Amino acid sequence: MLTALATPKLQTFGLEQVPYGVGVWGAGDLGNHRACVYVAEPVGVVWVRIPWRRRDTAPQEKNVVVIEAATGKRINNVCCAKINREFGDLIFEPAAGPGEYYVYYLPCKIVGN
Repeated sequence: MLTALATPKLQTFGLEQVPYGVGVWGAGDLGNHRACVYVAEPVGVVWVRIPWRRRDTAPQEKNVVVIEAATGKRINNVCCAKINREFGDLIFEPAAGPGEYYVYYLPCKIVGN
């Protein structure tokens, strides 16, 4: 699990400053890779850069889903400004206001035993 902070003031984190961890959640087909983004203040839109190391081909062609953590509702107003194998720049509307949002960025379906 990757955690980032999004506020109206631009804040940047180097990879060594972003806490990484392993989590277990029932995300279904949203995948097992997500970033936790905390919105500290009421704002109209949030820009966040999520550093990652994606090995999949053409990550810019894959779906990125933002979920409001408290309710589990999907945020519909999301723009993927730039997605590549090193990072993802997202702009989204934090419809529920300040709080935690989950960004699922590597959807997968596990099949078989």
